Amino acid sequence: EGLRAWFASYRSWLEESAQGRGERSALNNHGTWYDVQVLAIDAYLDRVRPALATLRRSYERITQQFAPDGSQPEELKRTITQHYCSYNLQGWLALAACAGRVGHDLWSYTGPTGSGLAAAARWLLDHAGRPWPHQQIDDFDLDRWSAFYHLIPADLRPDPGEARDWVSSEDPWRVKQVFTPHDGIRPYWILGHRQEQ
Repeated sequence: EGLRAWFASYRSWLEESAQGRGERSALNNHGTWYDVQVLAIDAYLDRVRPALATLRRSYERITQQFAPDGSQPEELKRTITQHYCSYNLQGWLALAACAGRVGHDLWSYTGPTGSGLAAAARWLLDHAGRPWPHQQIDDFDLDRWSAFYHLIPADLRPDPGEARDWVSSEDPWRVKQVFTPHDGIRPYWILGHRQEQ
């Protein structure tokens, strides 16, 4: 009960504080990760209507954040674009997983401009194993590509032969399991992930 009360209080702060409202309206990864938090909290607290409101906002956010080719214009304004494009998509992976548990398939959604998560995943993974063509002034952990490969739906993954040069293992359990918190990949990320046959 104490934990539920803490989450309810934190959820109220996210919704009502100036900082929370700012994050909710952000057009970049800040908005994505805001939605991840509130959707997960509402699911934990069995708050159906607020969860559905977050899901509605997520569909709108897909159109706001992704160009029809799958690129992320807001994240490409940064100086560490490879990180932020990956970090934002990692948030979408978490959001899509939560949404899928309540019957919403964010992966199949295509917005009115043609943008969608499927195109975003393809766009990002098209750059895997190649020099990143945008500004990236810091190091980037290339093992993040392997986690993406295993976390996106199987029908969106490149052919294993094409990914051979940049996927560290076709067995997700052999891919690095703990990344820095800055990368946005949950510790032991494969646990609880449903493998598609």
